[in-house]
Amino acid sequence: MMAWLFPMAAWTAFFALVYPSIQKSVRAVFLYFKPPVDPALTGVIWTLQELQETLESGVFPDESLWEEIRAFPAPWGSLCRDGLQALRSQGVSILPCIRRIRALAESFRRLGRETSSKAVPAFAQAWICVLGVPVLGFGLFQIVEGLAAFLEVWVGICALGSGLGIGAAFWIHRISDHARWGGLERPKRPGLLGVLVSGERFCAKVRAGTPADLALSDAADFLSGFDPDLARAWKRSVWDLENPDVPKRSPLIQRKLPGMLENFGQVLKKAVQVSLMDGRPCLERVEVALDALRSDLFSAIDAEVARLPHRTLLPLFLGVAPAVLGLIFSAIALTSWEAWSSI
Repeated sequence: MMAWLFPMAAWTAFFALVYPSIQKSVRAVFLYFKPPVDPALTGVIWTLQELQETLESGVFPDESLWEEIRAFPAPWGSLCRDGLQALRSQGVSILPCIRRIRALAESFRRLGRETSSKAVPAFAQAWICVLGVPVLGFGLFQIVEGLAAFLEVWVGICALGSGLGIGAAFWIHRISDHARWGGLERPKRPGLLGVLVSGERFCAKVRAGTPADLALSDAADFLSGFDPDLARAWKRSVWDLENPDVPKRSPLIQRKLPGMLENFGQVLKKAVQVSLMDGRPCLERVEVALDALRSDLFSAIDAEVARLPHRTLLPLFLGVAPAVLGLIFSAIALTSWEAWSSI
């Protein structure tokens, strides 16, 4: 009567032992077939590198190269077009601005590649959640005698377990997507790139001779296309550092990514204040603040992605584990019922 216990235990042990190998194989497949991270951003970097090398060699760039820069996707197109055009019209060297924009684009491409690679195990777990339960159900149906008499019931149990696995897969996908953006909600994600690009736009305007307060207003107008809430904080008076629209946060929250984006507006205003009072340019101070912000933002995102393997354990325990245990105990219950009925 209990002759099926050994093959079922052997199948369960086999599935538990090969699970790490399956996860590594699925990860390798994802890494091999993964599409390139934002091909448009790669084109921006290559064009800026060509422009930089052309200028450093002392050759005047062709007009076709400027046409490629004007055709950049948002927000790189407006940043390069307006910033570099303002510098050219003022007769100021555009090489420092090109280097900073190119460094920003390269850092975003590198961040996208690293976060995508680190999130691949989570996506592999999601696919295993989707495929593992039906495979286990089919294997139990093949090796356990007596389940053929309960075909309809077993199909329903497998469907219920597969539903739990699919739910866990969607949960893992949502957790990994949230971690890749450093905990930012979907409506706030454009502000991550918008703040950094607006800061570089401010530096380009100041480098071209625009007063710092007017450059700040222009950067705020540019930021409004990405995050209107942050833009309203930037548009307030330079001398008004308190923003009533943004609630005060604890120091722990301020060290997270949303708090960093909100605080940068205050850092920018303080730099403009010091510049207006001392009569000294604020460009170097703002560039240092931008570099520090970029480093802090990417460190926060990397920390969120590093915690991703621990956060995906909850969907596995609440979704996949009940499905697997449910299949095993359902097989025990159904075959035991058949055995008792035959007595």
